[in-house]
Amino acid sequence: IIGYEMFLRSHQQMGDVNFDLVICDEGHRLKNTGIKTATAITDLPTRRRILLTGTPVQNDLQEFFAIVEFCNPGVLGSTASFHRLYEEPILHSRRTDCTPQEKELGDARAAELYRLTSLFCLRRTQEINRKYLPPKVESVVFCKPSDLQLALYRKLLASRLVRSCFFSSTTLDGRG
Repeated sequence: IIGYEMFLRSHQQMGDVNFDLVICDEGHRLKNTGIKTATAITDLPTRRRILLTGTPVQNDLQEFFAIVEFCNPGVLGSTASFHRLYEEPILHSRRTDCTPQEKELGDARAAELYRLTSLFCLRRTQEINRKYLPPKVESVVFCKPSDLQLALYRKLLASRLVRSCFFSSTTLDGRG
């Protein structure tokens, strides 16, 4: 288990390790194939990748392509072929001035894209998840600070820098 930032700092050392499975949480952070993080993780030798995200992929087909390409490389072809086969017809079919033929082609390509990706994309909405998960419970717990924590806090408050913030007559923009 490693965060994205720590992974970027140490990914070269991991290049010799053969991972059977890589699971990436906060997968929406990999929605662009050109970012360093996505490239570094894609370069890891692994047989399987799983991407988890709570952020829905909005109506951006390039982001969708990047996420699919990360999990299942090549299934949608190259970026150029995806653009030509799916993105252009689907986007043209959504325009108000499209022809009936463009609308039909776009709808067909959207259905084909859904069929292809539904084989490995599992989408669960909050409405579905609520049926299977217990209700969310939030608890706020106040803990008494230790003697050391109190001493450090008092020392910080007594510092010149913090005191100058409390008692300064200068505002943030430099005026009195």
